[in-house]
Amino acid sequence: MIVDRRRVFLLAAGDFCILLISLWLALSFRKLTFPSPGYFLANAVPFVPLFLLSLAVFYIAGLYEKQTRPILRVMGVRILGAQIATVIIGALIFFFLPLSIEPRAILVLYLLISVLAESLWRTSHLRNAPLASTGEEALLIGKGPAVEELYEEVHENPRYLITFAARIDSGLHEHDLAQYVQQKITEGIRILVVDASDASVVAALAALYASLPEQVQTIDFASLYEEVFDRVPLDHQDPVRLGEAVPRSRTMYDTSKRLFDVLVSFAGGIIVFPVVLLAALAVATSGTAPLIRPARIGRD
Repeated sequence: MIVDRRRVFLLAAGDFCILLISLWLALSFRKLTFPSPGYFLANAVPFVPLFLLSLAVFYIAGLYEKQTRPILRVMGVRILGAQIATVIIGALIFFFLPLSIEPRAILVLYLLISVLAESLWRTSHLRNAPLASTGEEALLIGKGPAVEELYEEVHENPRYLITFAARIDSGLHEHDLAQYVQQKITEGIRILVVDASDASVVAALAALYASLPEQVQTIDFASLYEEVFDRVPLDHQDPVRLGEAVPRSRTMYDTSKRLFDVLVSFAGGIIVFPVVLLAALAVATSGTAPLIRPARIGRD
């Protein structure tokens, strides 16, 4: 999880403001007039736990990670999943716990407005990120079947926020490679997708580093490949990358993630319990145990 604390604070503050404005709009629609300060405050207080819960869900869903990969689809799925989880937990909080808001139709209006507002806010934020303009040209530097596969997938594909203007074979001499990259940067290329496992690529970029404009952004080829194809390029894995993938203890994240899992499982369990009960009875009548407890392969 790549996190920039300043950026996270700004995003969280923006999310909180969006949620607060969503409540204000919900009250306005409910009364068909702007709510008075006292009426708004009286309704805002019981919503504070839901606001904080929403921020926690966004954090767990990875909405505060640094989005370095130019795929709008990934962020859209995260937003949708986080908002669905917030809606379910919010409904449990207000309909099953003794928190009073009158009428409860305000909650429904708030949830509808906040889902729309958050989606617009996050999509707008992503589009205004460094990789914002659709079809921004990038340079792919590397060699091998995986590099060729990524080039063929992304080049001139409207699903992605970048397109490859060219691909450089890293088999070139280090000096020629550096000269070619410099030429493309001079022509206006501002995104370099580089195979960091290739020594010649690393050497060429090291020679260019001091002269690179500040606007030039580099993206690791293996990370982009994984984001695009939902799998890793096996010939680009090494012990260091595998070591980085090993889960580490993150107290805040692990605790909030566990709480989130329990709450969502509880909510889902209530909904599907009648169906599960009928299925269990049907399995039991066939002479098979309805419940099993298999060993967790891969745990820890």
